[in-house]
Amino acid sequence: MGNNVNLTLAAAIRKARYIGAMERYRDLSGTSGVTAYAIRADAIDVQFAGGAVYTYTVASAGRTHVRRMQRLARSGSGLSTYIAQHVRGAYAARHEPYGHS
Repeated sequence: MGNNVNLTLAAAIRKARYIGAMERYRDLSGTSGVTAYAIRADAIDVQFAGGAVYTYTVASAGRTHVRRMQRLARSGSGLSTYIAQHVRGAYAARHEPYGHS
């Protein structure tokens, strides 16, 4: 029982890092799988429609890709397609949506 409480607490703490920190993705096409993002100095966190947040860093995806994703996120267009075509598996971390293990 104690381990389940600790795992739930750990998930809540991970989720709390993103509350209020992520910006809604404008999705100018209206068809994107991306719902929100957070830009950091050398990384970008991208939340997809299912709720999972993927962190792409300069170390995991490369500086050129991270900078391009940051520009696309700000513009509100093309981010999901870019990720699918160029950096799909090059994320540093994946965070489950709140309430999932």
